[in-house]
Amino acid sequence: MSSCPRTSGVLLSPPVIKQASTGLPLPPAAGIETQPPWKELLANPAAPARTLRLLFLGSGGQETGMLAPGQRVVRLLRDQGVNARWSDFPGGHVFSVWRNLLRESVSLLFTPSRP
Repeated sequence: MSSCPRTSGVLLSPPVIKQASTGLPLPPAAGIETQPPWKELLANPAAPARTLRLLFLGSGGQETGMLAPGQRVVRLLRDQGVNARWSDFPGGHVFSVWRNLLRESVSLLFTPSRP
């Protein structure tokens, strides 16, 4: 049994809240930059900029609760020098989207590092 609380058909699963009926994420109640782990990464961007080769985030185009927040955190991290990338593919929280995101992210790991 999950330790996440349920409220009116909504599964609360920090940092993303998912609708129990569809499984699609809802937008975070607060700005994504205030939630872990993004809050910690943005507070000290020099550390991830030095240690991460790539921070890749993505979602399905129908995951409306993930698109804007994910794109925002990638922009904020890139503005602070972190090699962050965003990608999305048509679909929801489904295997075909995950497969495309995996294919794209793995290929980026084998490209030359940025200067």
